[in-house]
Amino acid sequence: DRLHMHSIAKVQEALTAQLAKVPRSQPVPEALIEARWMIEEYRVSCFAQVLGTAYPISEKRVLSSISQV
Repeated sequence: DRLHMHSIAKVQEALTAQLAKVPRSQPVPEALIEARWMIEEYRVSCFAQVLGTAYPISEKRVLSSISQV
C-alpha cells in the first residue's frame, strides 16, 4: 500500500505542478480536469481492484496525459 500511495502522490504532484502553470484568469484546460479523474481511476485500480476501472489505467498513462498539456 505504501508503494501505491507514493505512486499516487507522484501523479498528484505532477497534476498540481501543471495546474500551477495555468493563469488564474483562464479556465482549467479540459485535459487537466480529465487527468484529475484519471488519478481517481488509478486510486481505484490500486486499492479496490475488485471494483474495476472504466478504462485501463496506470501511473505511466496518467503522467503521460498530464505531460501532454
